[in-house]
Amino acid sequence: MINNGKSGGELIRSKAGELSFCKECSEYDTCDHNGQRVYQCNIDIIDFVNEIDSGFKMYIWEGNYREQPAWWYKLLKTCQNTIAEIRGDNAKRLQDKNSRRQ
Repeated sequence: MINNGKSGGELIRSKAGELSFCKECSEYDTCDHNGQRVYQCNIDIIDFVNEIDSGFKMYIWEGNYREQPAWWYKLLKTCQNTIAEIRGDNAKRLQDKNSRRQ
């Protein structure tokens, strides 16, 4: 994953965010899509996962990441697992596409 210099938040709140995130929401069909699509804490955790991937080792509160608040740790792990799942899906899709070419 690329460190995008905080531009990820703008992308997430754009039409791309609606297409990528909102369609998974249980309220998608009844929502007017005029509000903020993803809570700022989720955007922050995505940015933080990008920082961790690039080698950043300091945390918001003292100690290591397991000493952070439980809600923060849960968001972090959920985000990391989701990114890993997306990467795995993308790799499989690329592998399938390449195998069809041969």
